[in-house]
Amino acid sequence: MSKVTKALGDTGCISVCESGTEPVACVMVEAPDKDTCQKYVDEVVNVICENGYKA
Repeated sequence: MSKVTKALGDTGCISVCESGTEPVACVMVEAPDKDTCQKYVDEVVNVICENGYKA
């Protein structure tokens, strides 16, 4: 998350929330355009999956 936060700077933000009742996480990115949002969402989801969680 810190890598994405740094890359976005003042142009956007990121939030990752783990559900307290289900085995899911919500990844939200705000960025100047859709392609940038999708790029960073994909990066974070990939890191989550690399650490043993399923997408």
